[in-house]
Amino acid sequence: MKENYKMKKIISLFGVLIVSFSPELFAATYYMPDDFPNLQTCFSNMAGGDTLIIRDGTYTGTANMITNSVRPPAGSSSTWTVIKAEHDGEVFFDGQDTLNMFNYTGSGNNLYWQFEGIIWGNTPASNVAFFSAGFLKFFRCGAFDPGTGNTINFLAGRYSFDALFENCYAWGGGRYKFAGYQADRIIFRACVARHDVINGWSGSHSMYSVDDGEVQNCIAVDSDQTDAYLNITSYAGAFCVPCTDMDANRVNYVRCVALNTRLGGMSASRQNYDARNVTFTDCVLWDTATSTASSINIWRGTESRTLNCTFGNGIHDYYSHNSYDCCGENNTTLKNSIIYNYRGGTIFYDVENEDYNCLYDNDGQNQSGEHDITNINPIWNGQANPAGALKYIIRIESGSNLKGVGENGASIGATAVKMVGKPGTLWGEQDYNGEQSTGMWPFPNEALIKRKMQAYSGTMNGVSVSGARGFAAEGTGLYGGPITLTSYIWERLGNPLPAEIYGADTIPPENPGNLQVK
Repeated sequence: MKENYKMKKIISLFGVLIVSFSPELFAATYYMPDDFPNLQTCFSNMAGGDTLIIRDGTYTGTANMITNSVRPPAGSSSTWTVIKAEHDGEVFFDGQDTLNMFNYTGSGNNLYWQFEGIIWGNTPASNVAFFSAGFLKFFRCGAFDPGTGNTINFLAGRYSFDALFENCYAWGGGRYKFAGYQADRIIFRACVARHDVINGWSGSHSMYSVDDGEVQNCIAVDSDQTDAYLNITSYAGAFCVPCTDMDANRVNYVRCVALNTRLGGMSASRQNYDARNVTFTDCVLWDTATSTASSINIWRGTESRTLNCTFGNGIHDYYSHNSYDCCGENNTTLKNSIIYNYRGGTIFYDVENEDYNCLYDNDGQNQSGEHDITNINPIWNGQANPAGALKYIIRIESGSNLKGVGENGASIGATAVKMVGKPGTLWGEQDYNGEQSTGMWPFPNEALIKRKMQAYSGTMNGVSVSGARGFAAEGTGLYGGPITLTSYIWERLGNPLPAEIYGADTIPPENPGNLQVK
């Protein structure tokens, strides 16, 4: 009996040791195609929490699709299943215009999938789409040329939840570049969008009937090829919250930049449903003129707020010929913002709370705010103590006369120089929407993003489009180095990028890479 008791104690202790081990200790790492030739075989042999590293190359065929039947094993909250490129941007899943390489519909299940550095493209429908499933993360992933019509590059679809797209990039065709649709708790963080060819109503970063959405430090740029935009009656805008069949609630756009886009600027809702509690904070819309889009349209934007934003060189709303357009008794607020050089009609329609704004060189300045400023040109004048606040479109200069003169001592205009949201966090996690110490510039991953978008070529409506334009063009910035996404945005007003942005080790290399995209 005594010996049996000792044996039970040993067995019990052994069991305690086993359960005390972290699950990560049992996770395996595989390489494709070294260990298994394709995704289907990889997934069949992997367990939840394993990591798959994919060697550089182009992968095709049904065995490399992610579908309901060919999918990674679900991980757990403590051990995610990771699918990653060995080198960012050099793994390409090519649908060859016939196969949808990532289309998954769950049943409300938690997946705990994490994808890193992969590109999907040339699909007949959306490039990456998932529905009725949650807990997915995409880091530094790219997508281009989904099919024509109602297609999207990255889609968190109906009934999806708790998804993060961080440092991702989308270009080529497609209706939206990044979209949540009837989904909950979706984050786009530091993602770059460019439309090259379009067939249908379009926008860049869309929270379509989403509850609890965050769009942080995102960029919409150079969607300017209007001759290659087909079947367009109007655009949703670079940053948009459409609500044609369900309300949206609690969506925040923070420190986002739209530059040189013909899709319009920002919008909240259309038609029958409301976009409730949508906030645009420290956002920049510059050169977003178009005759068939809303530059700033908060139609049915109930309790929506626009705070500390900068709007320049736009035209007025297509629907009612007002630049900042609201509808109904919806308690819309516009404060501490710059509206400069908007043409084609009057500025405001039905804005309930409008004050502390700088309005200059606009048609029909029908302002109502007691503290509005209308006699100061916001463009920097080159003096040591500038009268104008805007030397660069993304910050207000110290010493300018728009610094600290807004409501409660805030500056008037946008300041988009720090990142928002702790890297890797999902909605509701600690510091998921807090300001970070990390600067927004140089923009993350910008050398790779430029290289991929520069290599693009496409055709729509009989018009050929080259990707080597705008920020992706060859040439030298005013600061003396190669044109980058950062220099392109900072130097929009003709002033060289500040020397402190690029140190000796941060100027991006112009390596050509080896991934060919059409």
